[in-house]
Amino acid sequence: ADAQLPFTNNYTGSAEATISATKLLTANGHAYPLHQSFTFNLYEQTADGEKLIDTKSTAVGSANVTFDTIAYTNAKEGDVHTYLVKEAAPADGYAFATDGTSKTITVTLKYDTAAKQLVPEYKVDGVLTKAADAADGSVQPDVTIANTYAAVNTNAKVTISGSKLLLVNDEETQSNLAGFRFKAELLSATGAEGQDLKGTYEALHGTAALTAASDANGEFSFDEIVYTLDDLYTSTAYTTSATYLYKVTETRPDSNTFYGYDTSVFYYEVTLTDDTLGNLTAATQTYLGAGEDRTPADGIVFTNTANTTTATIRKDWVDINNALGGRPDSITVRVAAYYYDGNGNPVYVT
Repeated sequence: ADAQLPFTNNYTGSAEATISATKLLTANGHAYPLHQSFTFNLYEQTADGEKLIDTKSTAVGSANVTFDTIAYTNAKEGDVHTYLVKEAAPADGYAFATDGTSKTITVTLKYDTAAKQLVPEYKVDGVLTKAADAADGSVQPDVTIANTYAAVNTNAKVTISGSKLLLVNDEETQSNLAGFRFKAELLSATGAEGQDLKGTYEALHGTAALTAASDANGEFSFDEIVYTLDDLYTSTAYTTSATYLYKVTETRPDSNTFYGYDTSVFYYEVTLTDDTLGNLTAATQTYLGAGEDRTPADGIVFTNTANTTTATIRKDWVDINNALGGRPDSITVRVAAYYYDGNGNPVYVT
């Protein structure tokens, strides 16, 4: 009898595959806005190595790109094609390091008996993302490339400082200026789109007002305020800038009435900016007064003026009406007064 030989028929025809990529960007564990464009390359794995077949860039604000459709002609059932998706090397000055990884997409052509045609089955890094017989009509695997944004260049530190002047008899004195006390408190923190960031600030820096005391020269400085990218997080999203307004006043002790305290109120404004290119900066401006009446000030200076009084002094002579002729033609009277400095210590003025 004649031997029966088996025959296997593989379907030959055409097919198409579509691959897309998605950018995931975070900062300190929170989603970060896509202020920049990201570029991705699609490579085909060949016997000679990787072959670049397409390049696509996201639109600013968009996370997705779709590569051109890949067409297969004279394709056979069971054909396997391997592709790599990589983020393109950034240009100089680009804020984000590339992901450093690639995603491998395997496309296997299979025959769909219902449609009577070849259809793609996708695997991303070996994990099936779209079976050839899936009924949802999807033809794209989900390839996600992740980056982390950080402010790598930061000049976001400020120190609120000022000085104390003391006038005695309308003349400035530079002695005994230590220990006068001052306070700086945050009034508001507002994001670029009007978001209230005061809660964010207090969670990062605390709720207590800053306090400082003058040194012997009358100079004072509050503790340095160091801002980070998290100061621009609104609990749901990052903003690119925020304005912080501090109120600076002198603290008057209850026991000191020798001189009048300066009741001026200074406002110290900090504008924190993230340029989305990795640079975080803080610009400052000092104002005297608030609202429409505020005026720019060159610095914070509190001036106290010693209270003055007028005294009439009479000298009585007990010399039997200058019987011995020794009464001088004139005498010198020296008056001494004192006040309490910022530490509560008496300071004598003659």
